[in-house]
Amino acid sequence: MINRMTKWLLGLTLIAVMVGCAGLTSRPEPPRISLIGLKPVSMELFEQRFLVSLRVRNPNQFSLPIRGLDFTMDINGKRFADGLSATNVDIPALGEGRVDVEVSSSLLNTLSQLSAIIDQAKGFTYKINGHVMLRNRALRLPFEVTDSFTFPSAAGST
Repeated sequence: MINRMTKWLLGLTLIAVMVGCAGLTSRPEPPRISLIGLKPVSMELFEQRFLVSLRVRNPNQFSLPIRGLDFTMDINGKRFADGLSATNVDIPALGEGRVDVEVSSSLLNTLSQLSAIIDQAKGFTYKINGHVMLRNRALRLPFEVTDSFTFPSAAGST
């Protein structure tokens, strides 16, 4: 009787451990990122800083405790800036939040991009590629967004 009870308890314990481990190893879906703003912060001779505002959407059934972001930003297919931020923010389950990150760019990158945008006078495409770091896990969730922006005056004149 004791032997049978021991096997039964051992079996239940094994099942509980397996279920618990499965929950720990499940990888969250990466957040969906979109650009909502880009504003100059400082203009120095060799470095320009911009404030990039990102909309972060959480497609998961649980909140994402974000510890930081690391990303690069390309405009019209060319490197524009890179950013690293130790932003602590909780994005609710199936919700969204705003994250502002200061990025840096070189004088050459900034002038090259401004020149290309002025020459086109229609708009630009951008790509943001990076990782979100979570507070409660040693995990980096990758993200990538590619989109375009059309200047309002160019939208009607085609």
